[in-house]
Amino acid sequence: MSSARKKTDPASDLARVHLPVRAVPGAARTAAVAMLGEALKIRVAAPPEDGAANQALCLWVKKALGAAQVQVLSGASSRSKLLAVDFAGQAPSVQQLCISLLAV
Repeated sequence: MSSARKKTDPASDLARVHLPVRAVPGAARTAAVAMLGEALKIRVAAPPEDGAANQALCLWVKKALGAAQVQVLSGASSRSKLLAVDFAGQAPSVQQLCISLLAV
């Protein structure tokens, strides 16, 4: 997973992980279903209208991982997205995040 990065922001006590995602909106329920190359495929139970799918995706990832904050860094209007996942303290690796999300 070479495109994913992990860094610590010295201005805050948050550790950030960049998580590549392939979002599929309009699903029956939100769930991580597979790895597609370096991206995690997540079905999202929200329509791709007015940012509803992005908001639902970020909320689900935040809750599933116990993250402090999740936001879309790039790909807001695309299925291929890069999420910034912030953790209080030390962040897990991208591989650990994917395994955790696939287990939910």
